Amino acid sequence: MTDIPGVDDRVFEPEPTVRDRILAVSWVVMIIFGLLIFMTRDVVVDGVEAPPAAEVTGCVIRFTPTGPVIHVNATHACTGATSVTVNDEGSLRIDQTNGGGRIAAVTVAVDETLAGRGVSCGASGGVGTTLVRCFDSTTGELIRADSPRLVGVLSNLWLTWVRVPSSAAT
Repeated sequence: MTDIPGVDDRVFEPEPTVRDRILAVSWVVMIIFGLLIFMTRDVVVDGVEAPPAAEVTGCVIRFTPTGPVIHVNATHACTGATSVTVNDEGSLRIDQTNGGGRIAAVTVAVDETLAGRGVSCGASGGVGTTLVRCFDSTTGELIRADSPRLVGVLSNLWLTWVRVPSSAAT
């Protein structure tokens, strides 16, 4: 505390918002995948080669006025998907480039634009096709993937797939 009358120098720490919590979870997921990539690289011990490393692919999906698209430019790459559509139930359907092996993990992270709008998403599948459903994080109500609520010049979903070759999967 300061001795100056009328000056309060206590630190103000606001409660974390839903956006703050989603971003924190996204960082944890990225750290886990970084460790997974490091731990699953090919290793040779005593002349015996370990099973092949996991394959990690990813893609950015942007929500445009004409619908969701695979977003690729000078700073964004897509190594895990060939097409994106919206099915009759309103789920995002992502067809993937490599359906081989077994899925070890699939993650979906909303960017700061969607997090700020209270959107959360989850994935199902991951070998050949992934379905992503988005919800209002407050009400739990389904948000169709072609909803105007998702549209924006910076509205992105970040997807990551980790696959293990069939010979290495247990």
